[in-house]
Amino acid sequence: MKSPSELPVEVTRNILVRIQSLLWLETNAQGAFWSNEKEWHWEMLDEIASLLEDHGLRPNDPDEPDAMWNASLGDPSRGAAAGRDDNGAIKPDFVQRGK
Repeated sequence: MKSPSELPVEVTRNILVRIQSLLWLETNAQGAFWSNEKEWHWEMLDEIASLLEDHGLRPNDPDEPDAMWNASLGDPSRGAAAGRDDNGAIKPDFVQRGK
């Protein structure tokens, strides 16, 4: 499984645009429009999972998610030293800067 930080910025943007469209873009006879009230269905989860898998972001074995986490965000058990604040939340600038 790739870490999201390994993807080119343009690919990451395209993935997010696709997910955003799945969640909130509606279409009708007049065309496409954004809707905060679009109903979600289980098939959307399959589409999102397939999209992530197509870009190598699906874990291959049960132990790999922790390895990916440790490589991209640091050991989650180490608190602030791993890009987390004292409450265990990820620091906003930590992921953005790719530290």
